[in-house]
Amino acid sequence: MFLNNLVSRTADVDTVVPKLREYGIDILDARKWLAAVIHVEKMERSEDQVLSQHQELIPISVKKLVEDHLKPYCRFAVFDSIEGITVIAAVDQDNTQTGLINLLNDICRESRRFLEVTITVGVGHSCGTLQEISRSYQTAVDALGYRAIVGSGKTIYINDVEPVSRGKLQLDAKGEAELVSAIKFGPAELIGTVIQGLISRMDDVRVHARQYQVYMLSIVNCVIRLMQQYDLDMGEMFGGQTPYGEILAGIHRREEFAAWLIPVACRMNEALNRERDNTTRKVILEAREYIQDNYSNPELSVEMLCRHLHMSPAYFSTVFKKETGQTYINYLTEVRLEKAVELLNTTEDKTYVIAQKVGYQEQNYFSYVFKKKYGISPTRYRGAQNNG
Repeated sequence: MFLNNLVSRTADVDTVVPKLREYGIDILDARKWLAAVIHVEKMERSEDQVLSQHQELIPISVKKLVEDHLKPYCRFAVFDSIEGITVIAAVDQDNTQTGLINLLNDICRESRRFLEVTITVGVGHSCGTLQEISRSYQTAVDALGYRAIVGSGKTIYINDVEPVSRGKLQLDAKGEAELVSAIKFGPAELIGTVIQGLISRMDDVRVHARQYQVYMLSIVNCVIRLMQQYDLDMGEMFGGQTPYGEILAGIHRREEFAAWLIPVACRMNEALNRERDNTTRKVILEAREYIQDNYSNPELSVEMLCRHLHMSPAYFSTVFKKETGQTYINYLTEVRLEKAVELLNTTEDKTYVIAQKVGYQEQNYFSYVFKKKYGISPTRYRGAQNNG
């Protein structure tokens, strides 16, 4: 059809005026023109809705509603295009673009009220010549793309949702680092704050719905990479959503994105904390075993132990104190003195021999440490045990 060719840029511009006159389409000689595209939302089947049982009647009924409302107001053409029911409206001296948009809003309400059909209307930029109407049509289609952002069942004017962009919308390195750090270390309040902050960036720019979705998808991909890095169960983290399609369904609507993502991030934080606690317990157990096996070595130090554990001494000292309630040196001293007591009780070894066996090269220092803990010297301790 000629009008379809006109909005899709395939019509010969030189034939526009003759063709419109030939077909009796009265939209020539206006101040400006604009295109609107009407999207009929899917209906739930109901016994009470006649149209839901006769789907083929819906476009006809909607088109009739449009014609009835627009006829008294402006000159127009209405036809079916690949994107939906399409209107080319002429704006003359006795009507306005604003008035036309208000009328389209009325049509949305009446469609819902009388036809029980939800329609959304995308309205494009106006144009000064009919030869430019394809641009208006394309921006009307773009306006419909914002349904996921502003909702269905209303008129969406492209100028309202897509003014000059106030900045780019993308997940930068700083935002990604903050998100990863919050998920890894928490707490839950910080996770919520960071995610809400990332989502609030969508309020600071006006871009097309596709760019909002790309931005949300980049956040989800960052989260998935973190899951893979730490070998977390993706199905468990996503609350049972395993196929990628199910995951993507969670980012369809911007206003629901935070409510969907924050629990996912908190589950990841809990899993990482559990894994960190398990790892710490394993490290402390291995450290204790290493000390038990090497306490007799006078050269045993936290640096030597940490080389064995492949861990920095500073971090090890922190987690060891947190897990055991003791410093490394106090724990080592306790092990050595317990072994010394055992040798004093079960052998006839001289004190200096016992000192060497438990890792002290200097007998005097061994005696000092022993007396500090037990209140008497090793010799007197043995004598008291024998006398007892």
